Amino acid sequence: MEVKVSKKSKPQRPKRDEFEIEELGNAVVEAYNEKYGVVLTLWQREPIQGKIVFKRQHTYQYN
Repeated sequence: MEVKVSKKSKPQRPKRDEFEIEELGNAVVEAYNEKYGVVLTLWQREPIQGKIVFKRQHTYQYN
């Protein structure tokens, strides 16, 4: 007789549709433009509170 061991399944990450992602993006841009503080809740983490800041990407020029 063969005994099957069940695997522990991880909790499924919530699905986000395109509309929800666009709304979230708009809220982040508005918070940056209006200098609002924001509170974000990340998947399986504690809420994060802070200010949205702009970070420039490095650009390299080759001669």
